[in-house]
Amino acid sequence: MIRKICIAVLLASSILFTFGCTPSVEPTSSGDQSEVASGPAEEITITMLHFKVDEAAAIEALCEKYEEENANIKFEVEAVGGSGDYEGTLMARFSSKEAPDIWFNNGGENELDKWGEKLTDLSNEPWVSDALGTAVEGMTRDGKLYGMPINIEGYGYIYNKDLFDEAGITELPTTLSELEATAKKLKDAGILPFINAYKEQWVLADHLLNAGLSKLSDPAVTVTALGKGEQKFKGNAVFEQWIDLIDLTVKYGNENMLTTDYNTLLNEFAAGNGAMVQQGNWIQATIDQLNPDMRMGILPMPISDDRDINNRLLVGVPGYWVITNTSDNIDEGKAFLNWMVSSEFGKNHIVKEFKFIPAFTNITFEAEDLGDIASGILEFTKDNKTLGWYRTRLPSGYESDVAASIQKYLAKQINREQMLEEFDTHMANLNK
Repeated sequence: MIRKICIAVLLASSILFTFGCTPSVEPTSSGDQSEVASGPAEEITITMLHFKVDEAAAIEALCEKYEEENANIKFEVEAVGGSGDYEGTLMARFSSKEAPDIWFNNGGENELDKWGEKLTDLSNEPWVSDALGTAVEGMTRDGKLYGMPINIEGYGYIYNKDLFDEAGITELPTTLSELEATAKKLKDAGILPFINAYKEQWVLADHLLNAGLSKLSDPAVTVTALGKGEQKFKGNAVFEQWIDLIDLTVKYGNENMLTTDYNTLLNEFAAGNGAMVQQGNWIQATIDQLNPDMRMGILPMPISDDRDINNRLLVGVPGYWVITNTSDNIDEGKAFLNWMVSSEFGKNHIVKEFKFIPAFTNITFEAEDLGDIASGILEFTKDNKTLGWYRTRLPSGYESDVAASIQKYLAKQINREQMLEEFDTHMANLNK
């Protein structure tokens, strides 16, 4: 019988929750039943911290299934995401010497630099040979791999197809001018074009910022230079254009953008109270629960009228599963991660329940299994119309300061030039 410490399935009702599951039957690799006959093995509790609140119920089901197949394993899982402070919670857990055994998100690159000394080397795990090469680059250092990619995600503007039809929009925008024309058509039809959740720092400093970073010349090198203070945001032509996109979303967006959080955004969007939201395929499962009949698509985030660079979707690995190297349950954690991407149940669950685009070649799927948003992402990927995620090349911890500066700009407390100047100041401070 499963014992649940606390469960909150509906995203709208909770951001922070934990649950536990009790053990059932222990597997033996050799099939030898002598251990079972001698009595139950010692119970092992695997602790997990994650930020995928949209997939909380699916992670619970994965946990329960693994316990059914394994003798003495129990999970305790904490989810902090949406409006919750995931990194703050993680840091507090390490400070109190209660580090989780398994956790994600670790975004790789500079986040690997920050946390690397606490992570277990996973280079020799069975799943490594099936992982997409580009999906493991961000967590590889000196020939060693420290994380298992969660999935492939893409983001941009998720749009309500029915509302676009209602406004008579027959051609999708691919440039900034076309996006404004689309927004105007929606507004003229009495439809709110954008619902902006600009209360959330990750919406601003991770995803919105990357809409500019990704369009820089040689972005991997340039973003690294920006992070080191060797180049400047202030005076950068690309970021002047990037602010044009922000201004457009404000002009055609909700009045309460600075107090709109992630939960509110999803509920308002699912209710049909706005046509576009800046999000990605991670919202599919929640929207399916809130409005199963909703038809969605995904658009790029253009910052200018250069059609080639702007008609590209932002696609990458959102983060990695990692195992704390001081954990008492390293082997058990490795076994769980391998089972998740190699067992038939795990592979099916990743596609049909998480609605994830797999980062592994051994997981096959049909596009319709993933939902409207992921299907759209796959179309952009197939046509080679994608840009990468480069924010993790900035100094670790930049997000709160950069988000605060963007919010000051949105509140008209500073101007464009001052906002970009503050970005440069933040980078300089983080490099001290």
